[in-house]
Amino acid sequence: MSYPSLFAPLDLGFTTLRNRVLMGSMHTGLEEHPDGAERLAAFY
Repeated sequence: MSYPSLFAPLDLGFTTLRNRVLMGSMHTGLEEHPDGAERLAAFY
């Protein structure tokens, strides 16, 4: 499969992205916990 526009800039009007490679949010719900940093480290 070929994706000729994948690494081309994308103009969104209010900003321009360098390319079209995106990663979705990975919200785990651990950010608010007192031991969240340790739990996030273990998760990843």
